[in-house]
This record gives sequence, C-alpha cells and structure tokens, in this order.
Amino acid sequence: MFLFLVSMLEEDRDREIFEKIYIKYLTIMRNEALACTKKESITEDLVQESFIKVINNFELFKTLLPPQQVTYLRRTVHSVSIDYLRANKAEMELVSLDDSNINEQDVDDYAYDPLDLYMKNATYEKLGNAMLRLSPQERLLIQYRYFHNLSEQQLADTLRINKRNISSYISRAKKRLAQLVEEEEQK
Repeated sequence: MFLFLVSMLEEDRDREIFEKIYIKYLTIMRNEALACTKKESITEDLVQESFIKVINNFELFKTLLPPQQVTYLRRTVHSVSIDYLRANKAEMELVSLDDSNINEQDVDDYAYDPLDLYMKNATYEKLGNAMLRLSPQERLLIQYRYFHNLSEQQLADTLRINKRNISSYISRAKKRLAQLVEEEEQK
C-alpha cells in the first residue's frame, strides 16, 4: 500500500518528504484510529485512507511546521475514523465518559494555565532553541505530551516511568522550558 501512496505524488522531493512522514507518524496514526474505533481490524484501512487525504492536500501539508503536521495528521485520521463509525452505526460501540480514557488530570493539563499562555507567545525559533537545551528526558516528555498528545498513562507506558511520577515530571519540564524560553528572549 505504501508504494501505491508514494506513486500518487509526482515530484521526487515530495515522495521523499512523504516517505519520512509516513515512517515517522504511522504508529501515531494507527493509535489514533484504534483509540477512536476500538477495532484493530480496520485501523490499517483508516490510516491508509487518511494518508490519501493528506496526499490530496500535500501542497498545504508541506507548508505546515512539524507540530502542525502532527496535529493535521491526527485530526485527519480522527475524522476518517469518525466518518467510518457514522457510516457503520450498527457496529458502533457507544462509549460513555465513565468508560473513556479521559481523566481529571488530562482535563487539567489543557485548562487555562498562565505558563501555557506565556509559551504560546514565544516564537517557534526561541521555543525550538529552548527545547534543544532541555535534558533528553524533559524534551521527550514535552514532545510526547504536547506535540503528540499522549495521555499520562501512554507516557508512563512508553517511557517506562511510574504513572504517579509523570505529572510532576511534566510540570518540572514545563517550568524549565519556560525558564529557557525567557532566557532565549533576553538574548
């Protein structure tokens, strides 16, 4: 299927870019499709359909920055998954909020936070420079939590860290990042 997708692009440079994106984000897109549908048997089809949509809008996609590309890919596969579920209502399982993976900590992470507001005003260049100055573990935590939108449980599983410690690690990493961005702005 990958060869079919690549053949849809006319330019060699576009094929190279797409190949890197496909390899880098395939797992994230599979996880998103699985999280939406709870059906492993159809996730591959939904991901491939999502990549076709990305290829159809590839000129726009190439103009996005990497964090925006991740968001675009996740939203695309999410929309394709929801469309599938709507088309197959007989098979759809309704998930109540009690059964879902949403927890109070995840909601708190996305609630109003002065630090987040401050970080939004930082330029991408300064934020990127500050990210490079973080320790590897802090950088991974920030990237996985905020660029890839992993839950605390997913972070704990991925990084093999006790879930009880994730929240404090993320908080420290955010504070350190804000401090580094401030230093970058003073340069």
